[in-house]
Amino acid sequence: DKETTERVLSEYDYKKDPKGTRYYFKEIGYNKPSEKEYVEDVKHNFDGKEKTQDLTPIIKEEPVVEPKEEPKQEEPKAAILKLFPQTGEEVKTASMIVGLVVIAGAACVIYFQNKK
Repeated sequence: DKETTERVLSEYDYKKDPKGTRYYFKEIGYNKPSEKEYVEDVKHNFDGKEKTQDLTPIIKEEPVVEPKEEPKQEEPKAAILKLFPQTGEEVKTASMIVGLVVIAGAACVIYFQNKK
């Protein structure tokens, strides 16, 4: 490929810089004549004139989409239904009444058996 695109991760927030700001790399080359000795021999792009070593951040502006608010439709609820917590999506009136009758019946059976 002719051009290489590389993503650079950094902690610097380049979005605060003015539009059109460019960054460039300075290079310093070293030779190693001996095991513990380094000698500087090349300095490259210290003035930033070589355009092939530029980084120009491109900030894609994304349109802000506001969520549409839909009016909520409230279902009429009986006074008994407001006494108990609603844990399901729909209120099952018949199953709630059957449950209350079963509990009341069990309570009556226990009460009258203990009374004898």
